[in-house]
Amino acid sequence: MNKNRYLTLHALRVFAAHNGNRDELGQPKQMMFGDAVRTTMSTQAQKRIVRVHHLGDNIGTRTRRFALKLFAAMQQANPAAPLYYLLLMARAIISAYATPGNAESDDKGKNVEKKKLLKEITDLVTACASEAKPKDKDQEKLRDLYDSDKGMDAVDAYLSTGETYFFSPPEMETALELARTLAAEKNPQNFIKDHLQAEKGKVKSEFKPAFLKDKNLILTEAQAGSEGTTPDIMATGRFSAKHPEATISGAISMAWTFTVHPGVIEHDYFTAVDDLPSRDGNGGAAHQGDAWFTSGLSYLCMIIDLEQLLKLAGGNRKVAVKALRLWAEGFLTFTPQGRKRAMHGNTGMEYALAVRSNFEPTSLASAFFQSLDTQGATEDGIILEAISKIEDRHAAMLETHGTRYCPVGDSRINLRAKAGERGSLDALLAYAAADLE
Repeated sequence: MNKNRYLTLHALRVFAAHNGNRDELGQPKQMMFGDAVRTTMSTQAQKRIVRVHHLGDNIGTRTRRFALKLFAAMQQANPAAPLYYLLLMARAIISAYATPGNAESDDKGKNVEKKKLLKEITDLVTACASEAKPKDKDQEKLRDLYDSDKGMDAVDAYLSTGETYFFSPPEMETALELARTLAAEKNPQNFIKDHLQAEKGKVKSEFKPAFLKDKNLILTEAQAGSEGTTPDIMATGRFSAKHPEATISGAISMAWTFTVHPGVIEHDYFTAVDDLPSRDGNGGAAHQGDAWFTSGLSYLCMIIDLEQLLKLAGGNRKVAVKALRLWAEGFLTFTPQGRKRAMHGNTGMEYALAVRSNFEPTSLASAFFQSLDTQGATEDGIILEAISKIEDRHAAMLETHGTRYCPVGDSRINLRAKAGERGSLDALLAYAAADLE
């Protein structure tokens, strides 16, 4: 790239009462850092809110249930095709991405009924597909199961994969086009015999059919730029243990947020009044409940590998710049949505610092290893002290590492500065994207 490889964004944001990212007990997540327990929000929660609410329509799809779309597309393309064939083909295609028919991964093996349905539909499809001429009674049993109240549950168990796969739009369209082509097969039984049957005429229950190898179903990292991938996959990447060639190294790393002071979790007891009175004329509480929340000033950090971002954009600098701006702006303005309707704790950004360099990306979290004391402090006092801590740590890094750490200056936004000295989001984004322009 011959320019600075990394962009690091640091930010301070105030969150009023909120529960944006809950643990298994429904409480705000916590972590021990330095001398105190802090409330926190995970990387996954932060990335998802930007991805779903800020990147627009051109995003990938992370799902376990894409095979259901393949099955529906095949039914629409050829309603007269045998049911067992459509189910088997949808399962064959999805096996190129992840392992289908894993009921246990959905519920840790506790749902006995779902496992029974999976076995029943698998046995029926296998029985139909393994015969030179499927028996009428097997096809009728399969149709009866499909038409029953539990039909779609059985199809879901048969086609859903044990792990999620992060599909790019080109991958989904390629798979759907293949599904439509397979649905039009004039002799399904011969096709199954030629491509899917194992020894002794039995169809494999788990397979990766050889006929899929030349279909270019998986978008590799090397193909990502030329084929066109989405800003979310470019940023977050994806991992596939089943198919390592599908793994893409994302360009963005995002730290967990944490409060710069001790984090306190609080409890809210509430009631909901019934608008229609009871027979004695007293409506009273129709519902009682409780909720957990927290609040505070949090430190955030995001790192963008500009070289990797440009690579995944296929060398197209305009595409890379657009993705960078979307993610940087989303990082600084959006917040996880947990209990947003009830609390809406996002008050916006108080401070941001952007640094471009070739130096190993560095969080400034250690500035808050010793938590700030909130006792008796004013709001401005805590925020100004936190800003000072970041500025001091940034200055120390600059003094000790010199231009390796910050070769081209930096860019700031500080809402607590004097008018005319606060900086702007537009200026910070322009600085952030300069090495890609």
